[in-house]
Amino acid sequence: MATPPPLASAHVVCRAQPRLAPLKHVTATVSSFLDYSACWSIASACARGAAASNGAGISLRLLDRIAAHRAAAAVRHPFAAKQQSDDFYRQWEFTRAAAASAARGDLRALKWLVELFPNCRVTIAVEEAAKNGQLHVLEWLLEKSRRQELIVFWGARELFFAGKHGHLHVAKWLHELTAPPPTHMFFVTLEEAARNGDLELVRWLCEVRGEWSPYAAVLAASGGHLQVLEWLRTNLFSSSSSAISMDDTAAGGHLDVLRWLQSHSGNATPGAMNKAAASGHLEVVKWLHENRQEGCTNDAMNLAATAGHLEIVQWLHENRDEGCTTDAMDGAAKHGHLKIVLWLHENRTEGCTERAIDGAAANGYLAVVQWLHINRSEGCTTAAMDGAARSNHFETVQWLNENRCEGCTCAAMNLAARNGHLAVVSWLHENRREGCSTGAMDLAATNGHLDVVKWLHVHRTEGCTDSAMDSAAAGGYLDVVRWLHENRKEGCTTAAMDNAAAGGHLNVVQWLHKTRKEGCTAAAMDRAASGGHFDVIFFLHCERVEGCSAKAFVNATAAGQLEVLMWLFANHREQLGRDRLRIYALGKFYILHWLKVEAGANEREAFMAEANALAQG
Repeated sequence: MATPPPLASAHVVCRAQPRLAPLKHVTATVSSFLDYSACWSIASACARGAAASNGAGISLRLLDRIAAHRAAAAVRHPFAAKQQSDDFYRQWEFTRAAAASAARGDLRALKWLVELFPNCRVTIAVEEAAKNGQLHVLEWLLEKSRRQELIVFWGARELFFAGKHGHLHVAKWLHELTAPPPTHMFFVTLEEAARNGDLELVRWLCEVRGEWSPYAAVLAASGGHLQVLEWLRTNLFSSSSSAISMDDTAAGGHLDVLRWLQSHSGNATPGAMNKAAASGHLEVVKWLHENRQEGCTNDAMNLAATAGHLEIVQWLHENRDEGCTTDAMDGAAKHGHLKIVLWLHENRTEGCTERAIDGAAANGYLAVVQWLHINRSEGCTTAAMDGAARSNHFETVQWLNENRCEGCTCAAMNLAARNGHLAVVSWLHENRREGCSTGAMDLAATNGHLDVVKWLHVHRTEGCTDSAMDSAAAGGYLDVVRWLHENRKEGCTTAAMDNAAAGGHLNVVQWLHKTRKEGCTAAAMDRAASGGHFDVIFFLHCERVEGCSAKAFVNATAAGQLEVLMWLFANHREQLGRDRLRIYALGKFYILHWLKVEAGANEREAFMAEANALAQG
């Protein structure tokens, strides 16, 4: 595929200038500055495409341009050529793009992908289509798989996702025409349907399987789905409702379900009233008080005060004896509930602690801080100004400085720098003497606040440590990494590239590889495997010598990264360790299918033998 032609906009601009019109290379150059398709991968474009409507979806012209740039890169760059010729890498590209297209119901894009990536299997695209109710996509995939024109994996979690997201018609279609899911997925689907109150789906699942999960009733009760609960009892169980706790039902304020459970031997603890009070359900609190014997603890008033439920605080004060602790006023102050602070001050004797002003200041509730300062004697600690600075509550910081004597610690500037609050950092520098530590620049770099890093470099003498560049690399902040490289001497460690690889920041990994000498360790590839960052793994494999360890296999398996695991088997099988596979059987359907059915005999036998040894040991 040739390099894509210049954009129409570039042609229009250049043709409007008689001197430029004949110069094709100028048009191409102008187009290159305007054409962002060269910066996109096929998968990222598919993930950001608009939802399909009446057959519309992502622009196929855009996909064509991206594919053309991709092909041109393979001609110019040997590394790109290696990537695109690797079957596992191509499968990884296809899997991500197909999943995004299927989720949006963009069948046109999916067909385009199948043409560009022939012989690739379809896995999570099935789940994404089911999750989003895209039945037309599933129908097309089934037709292609029946004709043996496409390898499609059926029988993983697609029925579960269809049910969880309320697509009963899709669930029925899957059940009738495709491979059934594992038995435990049926139970999980039933439980999710009960949690969501989807009575029609609950009925259908129980009818087609003739089985049910007792936990489904618990979930229906906690979600307040009385119809589901009644149906389950009438049709599937009669005496196990005594195992259903009222606590979570009370937390949700589901009074009708509580009454039903009361008449069907449900049980409760003091947590029921505590949770109802915390959630603001006064009628539930009253009902539990009148109809149950468990009562509550002082957490009821504490939590109600913290959440701002004054009416409940007052009712508990008048009708119950448990009272509260200083946590009540502390929590109310921390969350800005001044009316409750006033009421507790006037009607209760527990008072508060220093944490009241500390918490209110940290959250910027200056009115609460001021009232406590005038009317209470507990005061505060340096945590007040530290917390206000951390959260950019500039006015509160200034008020504390003028009206309180506790001051702050160097954590104030450190944490303000971490969160990018340059105005606070500058003010603390000019008005306070606590200063900061190397943690200020380290933390600012960690979160990509280059302006703060530069300011600290100019105005402070503490500097930073190699953690600054290491952590900036972890967040993918290449601009910060470059600036530190050019303006500071602390450098970095192998953790920089290891961290960047773990986060999938290929541009940072490439820059560090080209510019710095520290390199990385095997942890770079190991941790990239966990995130499924195949592009990073491939670069490390081709350009570096550290390789990986057995952790890469474990991480890829635990994260369900099939393509990465397949590639590891093909390229680093010598690292497979006997004690590293205990995560193997945790519901990774595509990986299990590949290991049991499609992997080579040697790989399958080695993997299964080690897994069995672990199971027996």
